[in-house]
Amino acid sequence: GPPFAAVTTLDGRYVFVSMGDPTNAIAVIRQDKTVASAGQMIATSGSAFGLAMSKSGRYLLVAVQTDNTSGGVQFLDVQKAIAGDPSAAMGTVPTYPSAIEVQLSVDNKLIFVANEFSADQNECDNPDTVSVIDFQKALSSGQSASSVIATIPVDCAPVGLAVSSDGRYLYVTNETALSTRSFY
Repeated sequence: GPPFAAVTTLDGRYVFVSMGDPTNAIAVIRQDKTVASAGQMIATSGSAFGLAMSKSGRYLLVAVQTDNTSGGVQFLDVQKAIAGDPSAAMGTVPTYPSAIEVQLSVDNKLIFVANEFSADQNECDNPDTVSVIDFQKALSSGQSASSVIATIPVDCAPVGLAVSSDGRYLYVTNETALSTRSFY
């Protein structure tokens, strides 16, 4: 499957690469001083896209698209993934089938998920969305849908997310901007 995103562990010794259909996995790569070596593949619940590492480095968050009816953010246990343990792949918080990017708030309390086509995949008349997930609630509930605490309307096809360093703003890039709204 085609690679989409990469993120490293806090110490830079491992790189995780999201792989789309048909692979549907996270590739784990060990980075030594002069060479990188491919390790194991950890199967995900669908095509893997955007990645975010928790501040502690314990969890890797993966935007996944499982099929035309479901998608969201899958949690992976980083140490288990490094060890090649297939149980590294935890549950998935469902958002929309087109979850494409994931970002954590500066304080690690919130997860933001860009839902590329949350309205109508063929039209941009209705706003698409960014889902907001309570990180701790997702962990304690086994990645339950109840951990989605808000949905933010945005312009057509949101694909990129960034949080300001002070945690005050969430920036969203869209493939198509149809309104004159600047901030939500």
